[in-house]
Amino acid sequence: MAIPLLVSNGLQNQFSYICTTNNTNTTIMKIQHLLLLALMIGLIASCKSKMTKKNTESVITMEDHVIKTYEFPSGVYYWFEFDDETPYDFDETTIIKSLHQAEIFPTDVWYKGGSSMCVPPGSDIGMTVIVPPALLVRLEKAADAMQGLGFSIPEEPHVGDCAYRVKHYSF
Repeated sequence: MAIPLLVSNGLQNQFSYICTTNNTNTTIMKIQHLLLLALMIGLIASCKSKMTKKNTESVITMEDHVIKTYEFPSGVYYWFEFDDETPYDFDETTIIKSLHQAEIFPTDVWYKGGSSMCVPPGSDIGMTVIVPPALLVRLEKAADAMQGLGFSIPEEPHVGDCAYRVKHYSF
């Protein structure tokens, strides 16, 4: 059986015949369906990987939150609850990695290490005080899992006292 194919060429219509046998027509249609199915699966996989892939690479800058007032960008903030036994050499990247493992991807993280002294920039004299560590996380939207990871919601975003040297991770 021949199938007519209408081909428009300007004002003139021409007929052409393809697939002269029914068997060839069925084979071509099967191949077309398989190609279409493969294309659709590829597109779905591509879209899904783009939607679930989040940025885990960061740019780190040092900031001063005391000399001039620091304005935190809008977002949902979480404050990490350190215990009294937190060492001064605490590694904040372990918390960031645990967030990523829990499928929580922050847009920003601010970390101020704990210390037994506060030394303002340009000063040679340090004030002997206990400076607790601070870790503040900004998310695009609220995440219920944050409380289970040791975080609470602060009334206002901050990194505490003596915030002359704050590491800012931008994702």
